Amino acid sequence: PVGLVDRPLDRPLRIGVLTTSPVNRTPSPSVTAAVNETASLLEHLGHHVTYIDESDEATTQAFGDDFVLYWAFLAGALAIGGKKLINPAFDSSKLTSFTRGLAGHARRNIHLIPGAIRRLKAAPELYHQQFGACDVVLSPTVSDPAPTLAHLGKDLDYQTHMDRLMRWAAYTPLHNVVGAPGISLPVALDLDLMLPVGVHLAARVGQERLLLELALQVEGLRLIWTSVALAFSGGETCHSGLGYANDLAHSDLIGVGDGVGIGCEQAVKRFPFPHSAAAIPRSVSPAWTWCSR
Repeated sequence: PVGLVDRPLDRPLRIGVLTTSPVNRTPSPSVTAAVNETASLLEHLGHHVTYIDESDEATTQAFGDDFVLYWAFLAGALAIGGKKLINPAFDSSKLTSFTRGLAGHARRNIHLIPGAIRRLKAAPELYHQQFGACDVVLSPTVSDPAPTLAHLGKDLDYQTHMDRLMRWAAYTPLHNVVGAPGISLPVALDLDLMLPVGVHLAARVGQERLLLELALQVEGLRLIWTSVALAFSGGETCHSGLGYANDLAHSDLIGVGDGVGIGCEQAVKRFPFPHSAAAIPRSVSPAWTWCSR
């Protein structure tokens, strides 16, 4: 069991960074910025950060195709055998167009399903290879900030829905197949949409505690959604939700999220990490006050 995790990580890790996916090489600028800024933050915390080359990625377009085909196989089983699998009152006519589209995809490609399953069973080894010497991999959680409900609405035709979904959720299918742990941290804000942007930290199978400790270390720096302060900043610089050691070096107070401030030295003692200055954004808001020297 993972047990209680109430202390942040207190040792350096080897962290690999994936900024894109073979399914989507063009995540939104705010997502790319959040990943890169988080990588810089982790480096400031003393972790060894390296960017993973595209040629070493475990997730490929072929993997995505196999993932969708297996998903379609499950949808097809539901459409055909829902009365036995779910409930005798199950009515397949009430399935959404997306589920029906998945079932149709399985019917058209039924001869490819055994091969897809065989390759997916090899995914744990691919996942292990992608990590290499890394302890954790940092990537986007999804490719863009949260879309409108209609963007992935139930009234879309199957192919449009699938294309949009694959582009948006391009980073986590491998973890679903492998059963590996991941955690999403809402570390930034898209200032055009005023929507949160998350980054994804993933570890090897069974390393849930490591991820929670790392998340506590990052969260201890109070990086969550601070760029909402833009509306209250009175013209001061406000970052995308992540500002680093340079800002804190010129700051007297660290906000703790409830209107209270604690000195930098006390913050370093409370949230241990290798450097003498925590990495905190400077901004002004009702709950967050950063006092410049």
